[in-house]
Amino acid sequence: MESNYGLAKAIHSCGPRATISVEASKELLARFPGELNERDISEALLYLVLTPEWQRYSPIIFVTAVQEFFTRPLHWLSVVRGFDQKGLVISSAQFLGLFRALLLAQAYDPSFDIQSLWTGEWQNPTTQLYFVVAFATLTPAEADASEIPNLQPAYNPLDCEDGPEDVVQYIDEAQRDTSISLDVITAIIDLAIARERELSRDDVTAVQELLQGPKRGFLLCSALAVPRSQVNIHDGMMEGLLVQTLGRAFPSHSFTLHSLWKQDRNWVASKLTQFHTRSPLQLPLLLEHAQHHGWLDDLLTLSTGF
Repeated sequence: MESNYGLAKAIHSCGPRATISVEASKELLARFPGELNERDISEALLYLVLTPEWQRYSPIIFVTAVQEFFTRPLHWLSVVRGFDQKGLVISSAQFLGLFRALLLAQAYDPSFDIQSLWTGEWQNPTTQLYFVVAFATLTPAEADASEIPNLQPAYNPLDCEDGPEDVVQYIDEAQRDTSISLDVITAIIDLAIARERELSRDDVTAVQELLQGPKRGFLLCSALAVPRSQVNIHDGMMEGLLVQTLGRAFPSHSFTLHSLWKQDRNWVASKLTQFHTRSPLQLPLLLEHAQHHGWLDDLLTLSTGF
């Protein structure tokens, strides 16, 4: 079914006044000719967050008005599926507008899962990748992962409560950070790492900025929980992040190492052995980490060749 983007065009004609209040939005909806459907709402929401003047619009007010205006239950999953469009690129700030608005939709309709905004199987995987990266980029203050219903964490940061102070201090942040989502890290691996040759330079840059940003340690903790395939498509990514962790390249490096050890000490030990083989002069650094986290005895007994 072709669309003429009628509701989006009506919002464009009205300008930011369209979402200045719930009543203003309801008046605009009432003036729309014909029967509104989920596709119209989807297109309108995309306009609100993607227009160059997006900061002057309120998706939250619009969703509130839509919910009050419609006399039938809205199928919000169908609204979200309307975002699955070829070539659509969204920033974390624009995504946040959709996320906060659709949290309201979830309050109206408990059967709607807010995670459909970035999970599932999309027809346009590169578009989904941008939604995944945008969500993963959000800070705990913007999106608290611990408060998202049915979000499956990749690992349990509370396992690190026995660590030193520079480990324990990051437990709360790790629990609340969006990077803890198993669906998110799995999607990054499936949509970006495994499909890297299919991505444009801009697509690759968006993913690299996430993987090299302040969340890289948390992302590595989550990545370890993803089953590694026979070809180990994401092992190279993990090794690169581990090298940065060992080099103390970011503040949460100690938490990251402690969490990785808690999840899979054999994997960590084998990687330490490989690192030592490649860079024997870095042995004092490895021993510092091992002593700090209490690994020395285990490293001597594990069959890794360390």
